[in-house]
Amino acid sequence: MNSFGLIILATGIALGTEAPIEQEHPRPNTGRSLYKQCSPVLGTPKKIIGGLYCSGYIMGIHDGLKERVDFCTYGDSPQYFIEQVMKYLDDHPTEWSQSAPSLIRKALIEANDC
Repeated sequence: MNSFGLIILATGIALGTEAPIEQEHPRPNTGRSLYKQCSPVLGTPKKIIGGLYCSGYIMGIHDGLKERVDFCTYGDSPQYFIEQVMKYLDDHPTEWSQSAPSLIRKALIEANDC
């Protein structure tokens, strides 16, 4: 076998094909999918709501809000903001069809209004 063939075998890539890339955590696009993705797995302690993906998604939107004059946060943990978003979703299930980023913004602004 030539060196090119060995490289192909070593990398696990067959000629002319690519391995499918599956997203374990697709970006939630509605409040419903956000709620499902950020909810704790049955039997998981409440303090572990959402995991790293959920935390990163919510905190990314949180960081975009920091420039607003009417948005005041004081270095609270990401878990604090996840809980605010989840409470908002719990309190407003009729809004679950709206986009996840807009619901996150609404929840965080409502909970952190100066």
